Formats: sequence, structure tokens, C-alpha cells
Amino acid sequence: MKKVILGVFACISFGLVASIFLSNRLSSESLPEGYVCVIVKNQSKRPIKLLTLKHERGSIEVKGLAQGEQTNVIFKSPGENAYYVIAKLESGSTVTSREEYIEGGYRGIGNIFNDTIKIKPNDY
Repeated sequence: MKKVILGVFACISFGLVASIFLSNRLSSESLPEGYVCVIVKNQSKRPIKLLTLKHERGSIEVKGLAQGEQTNVIFKSPGENAYYVIAKLESGSTVTSREEYIEGGYRGIGNIFNDTIKIKPNDY
């Protein structure tokens, strides 16, 4: 029984270390040509029911972003583009960012707070 518990603990530990490694690795790698990555962090005091990133060529939705959680939104943008983020909180309120310029190879960071979304533009 002790071996089974030790084995389960080892597997969980390995999974945790691997996910942290992969997360750091993916966020620090260069993007494929013509792609954009926007890291969106929920720093509000409430869960986000629906996160929508709208850009000139389409939109991407992410459901269920918990308090303190973040997600990487990656999309193709071979040329100049602009995007903004809309967060619908569990409470029913909606928060929208300002529009931000972006083009392929750029990275952005969006921090969602209770009443605003602040975007740190063009980290590349």
C-alpha cells in the first residue's frame, strides 16, 4: 500500500514539475512567423465567466478563467492588426480594454481587474 501511495505521489509531483516547465517554456519561446500571443491574467476578485479577445480578423473565446488564473491566447496575424479584450465576470458585470495595435511576432499582456483591463503592449 505504501508503494502505491508513493507511486501516486511521484506521478503527481512529476506532472506538476512538467506542467510548470512546459508553461514557462511555451511562454518564453519565439512565436511562429505571423502569430501573436496575448497573455491574459485574471487579477480581479471574481471568476471570469467568458473572456473574449476580438481582433480585426476574428475573435477567440475562453470560458471559465478563475481568480488568479491566466491563459495564453495565440492567433494568426500576418500583418498589422488591433485587438481588445472583453471579460464577463461571474457577477454579471463586463469589463472591456482599450484597443491595442499588434502585429505578427508581438506579445501582449492583459491584466484584468474588477473595473478595468490594463494592457502592456507589444512585448516581443
